[in-house]
Amino acid sequence: MSLVETDWLFNNLNKVKIIDCSWHMPQTKRNGFEEYKKNHIPGAIFFDLDENSKKNTNLPHMLVEKTDWEKMENLPIKAIVEAAILAADGPLSLQQLREIFDEQSVSNLEIKQALSEIEKSCEGRGFELKKVASGYRFQVKVDYSDWVSKLWKEKTPRYSRALLETLALIAYRQPITRGDIEDVRGVSVSSNIMRTLIERDWIKIIGHREAPGRPALYATTKAFLDYFNLERLDQLPTLQEAKGLAQKNDFSKSKSPDSAFSDLPSDLFVEEESDLLDANEVNSNGLSGQNFQR
Repeated sequence: MSLVETDWLFNNLNKVKIIDCSWHMPQTKRNGFEEYKKNHIPGAIFFDLDENSKKNTNLPHMLVEKTDWEKMENLPIKAIVEAAILAADGPLSLQQLREIFDEQSVSNLEIKQALSEIEKSCEGRGFELKKVASGYRFQVKVDYSDWVSKLWKEKTPRYSRALLETLALIAYRQPITRGDIEDVRGVSVSSNIMRTLIERDWIKIIGHREAPGRPALYATTKAFLDYFNLERLDQLPTLQEAKGLAQKNDFSKSKSPDSAFSDLPSDLFVEEESDLLDANEVNSNGLSGQNFQR
């Protein structure tokens, strides 16, 4: 092994290939890849020792076989990931992307690096790579959605104040029963509203409350987050922001001067995701621009 001076390296960057193998002991609580993303030698690529070591040995950080290296070196990971996301019917998770490569030794880190490169390549273009609850997808940037939307003749669905209030209560107070919603709104909840939300896959039943009649508990879904371009529940707008958004929509121009969220209590928004739902009970892990695949 030879050591070189920094001046020599600077003058020969175009002649060498730099591999950043930064790794830190667990107790230091440092992440080599995160530090690499913030600052690294120009042209350097990151190599994760944990992800790319032999898996069939008890010895730590043992290099894989030469044949495995050759397979990885010749594999156009970025192009494959990009093509898969473009062809998919919906968002693709990191696990789904990794499964595309079958038995080839492609790590999560390599896929993340490819996703990062794809995201950067979208800068200055009309579409972007967006991570939502279900995974990654390409979508038109919101700045161009007004033009792109003219390609579709169908009118955007319009929803009643009652439906939006019901959805808001479920989103911010989940898990919640139909009776809880009726107590807050002061009126009964139409079966058509609950059916519409379930058919749109925005809400689902996650269990039943241990109370007389064992009423169903409702919570939002990944599809709900995907539609509203969100990755997590803690990205929901505050109640005040939600009221502002509602006032911009057509339903706020009805005979009633109130917006769809104006009747909701001021304590509707909760600060912690843990207050919203149990991650083990609800599998909910939005749409500012137009989503497009194929």
